[in-house]
Amino acid sequence: MINKLYILSISIVLFGGINSFLIGSINVDIINKIFSSITKNNAKTLSRISYLIIGICTLYLLIFQQRQLYLSFLNETVMPSSVFENEVPFFTNMKITVDAPNGKKVIYWAANPVTKDHDNIDSWQKAYMGFTNAGTAEVINNKAELSFANPVRYKVKKFFIKKLLDRHIHYRILYESGEMSKIYTQKLKNDSDIKL
Repeated sequence: MINKLYILSISIVLFGGINSFLIGSINVDIINKIFSSITKNNAKTLSRISYLIIGICTLYLLIFQQRQLYLSFLNETVMPSSVFENEVPFFTNMKITVDAPNGKKVIYWAANPVTKDHDNIDSWQKAYMGFTNAGTAEVINNKAELSFANPVRYKVKKFFIKKLLDRHIHYRILYESGEMSKIYTQKLKNDSDIKL
């Protein structure tokens, strides 16, 4: 249902944007023209309701669909599961089990491992450089065990402010059909005392 609502909202907002462009460039209001051709008496009221719906859809996208709107690459995709070998990072000191209903494999990745002098990094690019803390796990009885090294914490910019993220791991479920789920993120413990 959320995907259908997202697609509907995007379509309405795009239509509203095209309409605004036409009003600004050649002074043609498609929404008003459509309602004027249907009814002369209520055209203004129906146009205002349409603009209200466009505004509501815009707010819905900005408030509830930020991740999908700005990071659309995190959504579902297609990739043949045969290209992923079963492997784990060279060094591991953590394990978590994730639910993977109907999955064949799970691919996963986290920021690079914590070292004594290497934490609190100022960008995701530095935190993930080389993607050394990544692997693939088989799904058995709808669950997959992910083995990895405790990842570094890193900062991301949010509205001109750097925010330190909790430790976390990302994963996607690969299905027999070649489809991959959206990217899931699992938060990890943020122990300040990490045993290396």
